[in-house]
Amino acid sequence: VLTGAAIGSNISRLAHLNYKNTTLLLCCGAGAALAAIFKAPITGVVFVLEILMLDLTSRTVVPLLISSITAAAIALTIRGFDPIIAISLTPDDAFRLNQIPLFVLLGIFCGLMSYYFTTVNARVGAFFKKIDSPYKKWLIGGAVLGILIYIFPPLYGEGYEGFMSLMHGNTTELFNNSLFYRFSQIDWVVILFIVGTMFFKVIAMASTNAAGGVGGTFAPSLFVGAFMGAITALVCNTLFGWNLSLVSFTLVGMSGVMNAPLTSIFLIAELSSGYGLFIPLMITACIAFAIDYYLDPDSIYTKQLRQNGELITHNKDESVFVFLRLDDLIQDDGVYIHPSQTLGDIVQIMSRERHDDYFPVLDNEKHLLGIVRLNDVREDLFNPQKYGNPITRYMLLSPDTILQHEQIQSVLRRFDENHVWVLPVVDKEKHYLGYISKSRIMTAYREQLVKISQ
Repeated sequence: VLTGAAIGSNISRLAHLNYKNTTLLLCCGAGAALAAIFKAPITGVVFVLEILMLDLTSRTVVPLLISSITAAAIALTIRGFDPIIAISLTPDDAFRLNQIPLFVLLGIFCGLMSYYFTTVNARVGAFFKKIDSPYKKWLIGGAVLGILIYIFPPLYGEGYEGFMSLMHGNTTELFNNSLFYRFSQIDWVVILFIVGTMFFKVIAMASTNAAGGVGGTFAPSLFVGAFMGAITALVCNTLFGWNLSLVSFTLVGMSGVMNAPLTSIFLIAELSSGYGLFIPLMITACIAFAIDYYLDPDSIYTKQLRQNGELITHNKDESVFVFLRLDDLIQDDGVYIHPSQTLGDIVQIMSRERHDDYFPVLDNEKHLLGIVRLNDVREDLFNPQKYGNPITRYMLLSPDTILQHEQIQSVLRRFDENHVWVLPVVDKEKHYLGYISKSRIMTAYREQLVKISQ
């Protein structure tokens, strides 16, 4: 997917296309890659619309369809019709209405696992981010993976073989090369081993990505979901002696952790060459998504982007602000006031300098001490007898300050909370850098909106 997106983006750059067409080609590349890997063209289109959040219009859907269908057709020509995950449903795997409560329960479990998936990935990433040396990252990442794979061999690679074995009831294959092989015939040991593999898969994936490798997130989310579905079926079969289909529960579980209900539903439907599991897929995927969204509105795809202020969504008002940078909007007319100055000095400054309704009061080291607004001194401006008044008599503490490099959305919230139109900008040491006005932000917003629309 990353490679397909890069190809689309680079072709657009070479052709000197604008932002909208560059984004469209990037999305076409990503969707085509997914369609080719799984031989699932509809999933490629839905993935782009849901995960990459491209607008749903005829201008975007037609190129997406063409690229996805072309990629899938070429993949079929070169590699044949066998998909990366070969699944065949039997009559015993068919959905039954009395299983709806179990799929609701599976949706709840998958929603909680999806939250665990996102949270652990973020925390492992934060841990590795503190390590400056790439060599130490590689060493720690390699050690973590080596230990985990030694204990849980199914963690090796993308994991498709593991959940394919699980899906077809070949749980013994999961224990190959494992320390626990001699216990592979004990039902509860099998269940505990699968649970451990599922939880540690997230740590293995996050360690790989954070240490500098490319472990992806799409395949691991399928892996974890598949194991959650299989665990649900195995526990019910072991406890109650039921005969639940491992194939159907594993497939449906795959849809629950991705945090992209439409993509997962169509992916599983295309992989299983039919829509016999459409109802349980919809139940599980939607419940899982709702629970995970309640616990954390961001998915693994969007969490870091939102933290960095770089998340582009279908909400155009928010997306435009992603392209605005505070550093480009800071104003500084070079007019400063020292606390030792008087009202008369302000009058002199006003007579020879262009100024706004805002005067920062700075000490010798340019630390912000306070502000003087024109309205606060207006009454005494035309009374020469008060020109000797120290400026500190009119100085007020700023209702708030904006930190350098702060996100524009955060700045706008500060304006609304303090009911002001101008706020000073400072660095971490409280050195004055300039000021930002709400009107300047809104002007830049309108200009950027026009630019993107064109």
